[in-house]
Amino acid sequence: MDVYIFRGDIYSALAGEQCRQQLTDEGKAPADPDNESTYDSDDFPKGPYPNGGGEADTPQHCARYGTFLENPLTEDGSAYVKSAFKAYAEDGRGDRATLALWQEAYINEYSEACEEQDREGLPPVPDFRDPSATYTDGEITGLDPATGYIIQWGDDADAGRPGFYVSGETPEQYGLDGLTDAELDRLKAAGWRPA
Repeated sequence: MDVYIFRGDIYSALAGEQCRQQLTDEGKAPADPDNESTYDSDDFPKGPYPNGGGEADTPQHCARYGTFLENPLTEDGSAYVKSAFKAYAEDGRGDRATLALWQEAYINEYSEACEEQDREGLPPVPDFRDPSATYTDGEITGLDPATGYIIQWGDDADAGRPGFYVSGETPEQYGLDGLTDAELDRLKAAGWRPA
């Protein structure tokens, strides 16, 4: 997935292009946005760059919308993801919906975590995509720990298929009145507490 770098954060292509357009509309664009050597990424988004911004020590998420950017991982990043899968299996730490996003992108790490748990006689790592669960379109399934935004089930515009996606809104921004008890329980299980 293509990304932009802006003010020390990483943005999805959609968010980066929106930032560029907003700054252009405000008259704050550099004279030649295609010549990145003439401006700083603190002043105007640079990019797009492929592969979710390249290798990183953790999965990357868009600073504006929380979209998972599907970046490749360093060796430390692989260890981090495997550890997250195993922590959930052992004591429920982590957010199941976020782990489902990671499971699809990092299937090798997921498989290795499953094998290690089995070999060590520890609780099995679940299939986070949970094919037995049935969600309605837009149903809240968890909370993204990287951004604090809610994770929902439905049509993911970036992926072009149904799946889990990060909404770009905190629970408070989304609106607490319309949440079901099950959705509130999922948010609380992911570490969210009402203000």
